[in-house]
Amino acid sequence: MLLLRNGRMVKGKQFRDYRDTGDPRSAVRIYSAQDADELILLAGADKVVINTAAVQQPALITAAAQRFGAQCIVAGIDYRGGDGGDRVWIRSGTEATGLDPFAHAQRLVDLGAGELFLNSIDRDGMMQGYDLELASRIADAVPVPVIVCGGAGHFMHLADALGKTSLSAAACSSLFHFGDNNPIRARSYLRNIDVPMRVLR
Repeated sequence: MLLLRNGRMVKGKQFRDYRDTGDPRSAVRIYSAQDADELILLAGADKVVINTAAVQQPALITAAAQRFGAQCIVAGIDYRGGDGGDRVWIRSGTEATGLDPFAHAQRLVDLGAGELFLNSIDRDGMMQGYDLELASRIADAVPVPVIVCGGAGHFMHLADALGKTSLSAAACSSLFHFGDNNPIRARSYLRNIDVPMRVLR
């Protein structure tokens, strides 16, 4: 996952304290050469992630899916825990909505979202593992692919997400930005423990 801001890649912790991590064009070339399956650029590409607008203008999901096809529309859900349980946040984690992420996920799929991008603010950049409890519960409940994000710190976190749940994908950035790991090593590790992956051409 490549988070873009002002033409540069950045990475923060819990949606704050962003650090410059380089030129996105160079990163795309490097990750492509290292057999990255897909690159998520939070700025748009052949799929778009709609997050805040999905809460404020839910009809946009339906309209976009009808116009461009559901496969192009990824509904993003940023959430964090609290006294009342997990809740959806918008505007880059600065505004609480009070929405339950599980119910919100189901509603987004009903509106026409073709994929869900589930991002734990609490785990973002912390490299302590994904929130697989909520992510797998959502993946089991909806008929569309679910991508989990927020927390990958080593390859076993990827293995747990992809080998022990019905999640379709696991996004990661700190894992690659802040160490000598890369997609080739990740795919090799997963292949060696028999985690099924899409074959790249």
